[in-house]
Amino acid sequence: MTEQSPPEPPEDEQILTTARERPGQVDVEALVEVLDADEGQARNEALMALGRVADYDADMVVEYTDEFIESLNDGFPVAESSAAQVLSRIANEYPEEVRPAIPRLIEMLDQIPPLTGYRAGRTLAPLLAEFPEDFVSEADQLIDVVNDPQDASVPTEEDYERMDNEERAKTEDRLQSRAQQARADVARSFGIREIAANSLVEVSERAPEAVAPRIEDLTPALFTDPPIAQAATIDTIANIAQHDPDAVDPVVDDLIEVTQTQVNSIRAHAIQALGHAGATEAADPLRELAASDDPELTEELQDLAAETADFLEAQD
Repeated sequence: MTEQSPPEPPEDEQILTTARERPGQVDVEALVEVLDADEGQARNEALMALGRVADYDADMVVEYTDEFIESLNDGFPVAESSAAQVLSRIANEYPEEVRPAIPRLIEMLDQIPPLTGYRAGRTLAPLLAEFPEDFVSEADQLIDVVNDPQDASVPTEEDYERMDNEERAKTEDRLQSRAQQARADVARSFGIREIAANSLVEVSERAPEAVAPRIEDLTPALFTDPPIAQAATIDTIANIAQHDPDAVDPVVDDLIEVTQTQVNSIRAHAIQALGHAGATEAADPLRELAASDDPELTEELQDLAAETADFLEAQD
């Protein structure tokens, strides 16, 4: 028997042009065969083309979902990222088919560059809506992702405020060539944190004991953008508090600090979490918040603070 030769790489420009301009005419089976090619770049080009086809009509590629899931472990990082992109198109319409990929996709959330994690997150979003129970066993990884720091080479607004003019100018010069990419990476990092934090909300609703032992590890996320991830992290703590108020004792002081320092919407989540925790030590700070003349505080927030303080004082 003669040994079968590996698939020929696709004609990159031609196949991508066809996928971009006439995705309905692409030979999907031929592209899938290229996923066994020896060259990583060939596999990536095939996956990029398949992503275009999936974006056009997921029905054309759904039967090959298992092959795309296998490509998440391709070993060629760019191809793994492209595989996540294909799966993100399929997951919206056929979440059951992509479900087996959940553990690997969560593992990919903190991969570099952020584009890879962002694509994994986009794939996970519809899966979280359909199969939240599948995320419970991944609680530790999700906590790590929520707390994953920004790339130190990409300054935050707070970093810029601390810089003098000379340092700011040097930093801007350094980033000028990659400014657009840097902004995109920060936005993607925020998106990754959001899906991880939202996943923890679902996990803590179903299995609060899966998150409770690491509740102190959530503290940095209480004070780190984006606000959606901050709010979701607080909601996770609130879920744990409803199950076991004592479990959130280590973060009560941090929640109180949130009520004093963050924007109104985040303060409101923290106030509610303190109520669920029965944190009687928060009554006085909340009473002060309710009586504050700070013009940035809304009437609704101050009413919530007063009502929660009343509730907590009644617990003593």
